[in-house]
Amino acid sequence: MRSPKAVAIIIGLFILTTAGFYAVGHATRPMEDWSGQYINRSTDPLEFSNAFHGIVLRAPEQGKWLLAWEPATFRFPNPPGVNKVLEIERILPTDGSDTQWARMDVFVQAVPRGTSAARVLRKLEFRRMRRGFCTVQEGQEAVIGGEAGGIRVGQWAVGPTAFRSVAYHVLHDGKLFALIGVTQADASERFRPVFRAIAMDMRFD
Repeated sequence: MRSPKAVAIIIGLFILTTAGFYAVGHATRPMEDWSGQYINRSTDPLEFSNAFHGIVLRAPEQGKWLLAWEPATFRFPNPPGVNKVLEIERILPTDGSDTQWARMDVFVQAVPRGTSAARVLRKLEFRRMRRGFCTVQEGQEAVIGGEAGGIRVGQWAVGPTAFRSVAYHVLHDGKLFALIGVTQADASERFRPVFRAIAMDMRFD
């Protein structure tokens, strides 16, 4: 009969061996490659068609808008852990005749099991980065990409300048798709219809 000390050693070795196999398996398991999200299969300068996420988005026909889908070309980089796939930014005239800018960021974020989509959306809204940020409207339903989604409107200020955002979001295939338009407060009425058109015209392909 083995002594208690020998039994303890055997159990310890078993635990260490099991932990070692788990660590090796975890480190060597294939990770999902998301590099395909940076590929635009459309040749239309106003369209983003991505096979990896299965989405098609279009910038407005009116005005001048620039699409960027590669992280190196993003004008507004994101904090770690936030996955942006597209920027749609209004190009302002160089003569200064119009200074009201607008931008829509498109995020696709996996929703881990046990995590609510609302929690992920709050992270994408960068609440912690915006002092005084508050959501002024929640729970408005909308059909986005042909599926049931929602709309949230936010406001915050940086010094004397006030800003507005509108987030169109839908959960699809285990991922949260969020299209968040941002502009100055005094331009929100002007660009809300534009943001809405982009979001409502998005389709899952």
